[in-house]
Amino acid sequence: MTMTQWLAFILGGVAIVLLCGYAMGRRVGYRQGMRKAKAKVPLELRACAHELGHCPICDTMWHEGVSG
Repeated sequence: MTMTQWLAFILGGVAIVLLCGYAMGRRVGYRQGMRKAKAKVPLELRACAHELGHCPICDTMWHEGVSG
């Protein structure tokens, strides 16, 4: 093999390793993000409902003087 072929082989291997690392990192990051969202979203919805006095499930208002 010539020097050019070796260089192409090495660069191709590096590219494959980098692409595999990128793909694995994306999957891990997606899973972590979903786990954090599942923990945070219910708390934020509850806090928003308490601030506004509006139930997102039954669509009713419960604060006095607030009409829906």
